[in-house]
Amino acid sequence: MTTHSGDLTAHRSRTVEVDAVLFDMDGTLVDSHASIRETWTAFAYRHRLDPAVVYAALPGRTAQAIVRAVLPSASQDDVDVEVRWIRHREQHTRAAVRPIPGAAALVSALAPNRWAVVTAASATMMRRRLAAAGLPEPEHTVTADDPVGSKPAPDGYLRAAALLSVPPTRCVVIEDSTAGLLAGHRAGSFCIAIGAEEGPADARVDDLTAVTATVSGERILLRVAG
Repeated sequence: MTTHSGDLTAHRSRTVEVDAVLFDMDGTLVDSHASIRETWTAFAYRHRLDPAVVYAALPGRTAQAIVRAVLPSASQDDVDVEVRWIRHREQHTRAAVRPIPGAAALVSALAPNRWAVVTAASATMMRRRLAAAGLPEPEHTVTADDPVGSKPAPDGYLRAAALLSVPPTRCVVIEDSTAGLLAGHRAGSFCIAIGAEEGPADARVDDLTAVTATVSGERILLRVAG
């Protein structure tokens, strides 16, 4: 992967040449914060837990991993029951889901076989949230329904790269959580962080309006404004 410094004095931008872009979903492509909080607040009250403790366990983790983290004595059967309850509750939240600024323009600039979503959400919720935000569903996805390790393990991003037939070192990972950034970094990808979340990032942006894509043959030139 090559990077090229732009006008660092005026714009502090750079261009990254890659073969594919791998996106997290919640907080990266869609703003589903209110919807997620609604579901997990209800879960916390269901178990008389401090909602703040539950919120701290959320970023980058699947529902099963979150339940295990906050209910460490739960049996596998109990975990399965809670995951089913959570998924049902997610489908009936009233909170709005919106696209992250710049998301629609960025994914529309990419060929269908050159981007994927790697999310801790179920496949059903991924489709619902992308549709609610007016964003297309990619050809390739890795969700909580796939048998891969939860972030910060790199498994999801390694699987997505394999589905796209692209080496992970030729991918850009765009993430908003520390766990996700660690996963992308461990996969060997160039990582772009959205927001102020800590974690290993090669570039940081406020939202996706700072990332633009130009396709050149089979290569993607991503311009990242600092």
